[in-house]
Amino acid sequence: MPEFRMQIPATSCYKDVNTDMKMAPFDREKANAYMERFGVEFDQVVTSLYGDKFLLYLRMFSTEKLCYVKSSCRAEMKKKIDYVVDITFTKHGFVHEAQCECGAGVGPFGHCKHIRTVLYACVKFVQSGEVKVESSCNQQLQSFHKSKKHTGSPVKAQDGWG
Repeated sequence: MPEFRMQIPATSCYKDVNTDMKMAPFDREKANAYMERFGVEFDQVVTSLYGDKFLLYLRMFSTEKLCYVKSSCRAEMKKKIDYVVDITFTKHGFVHEAQCECGAGVGPFGHCKHIRTVLYACVKFVQSGEVKVESSCNQQLQSFHKSKKHTGSPVKAQDGWG
C-alpha cells in the first residue's frame, strides 16, 4: 500500500496566523466530533504541549473550498525533533484531512498528539484571535547592553587585592 500524502499548497502560499486572519469556523464541538471517531480527546498531554509552547509556528492558506493549516510541533521526549502537521478544514469548519510526520500521525485522518495540539491551537485562535507558539530569540528586547543592578555590598580595594 503506498504511503498517503495530502495534496497541499506550496509552503510559500502560507502566512503566519494573526488577528486579522479569518480561519474556518472550527470550534471545540467540531474538534470533538473529529476526535471521537478515534477515541481521543484534548487531554492533559495536548493542553500541556500547547501551553508549554511546543508549536513552532501556525500558518494558514485558504482557497474557495478549503482552509489549509500548517504547523510544526516539537516532539515531547526528544526536544530537537519536530514534526510538520498539515490539516485541511472545509469552509464550514470540519476537519477534511490531517497528517503528521510522526509514526502515529499517518493521514488522511491522523489523530496523534501533535495533530490534536494543532487542532487545539486552531480552536483557541478562532475563539480569541491569538495562539501560543514558541518565542524566537529576537522577539524579546535586547538586554545584554543594560547594566544589571548590583545587589552585593561594596568591597574595599585593599580587601580585594590581598
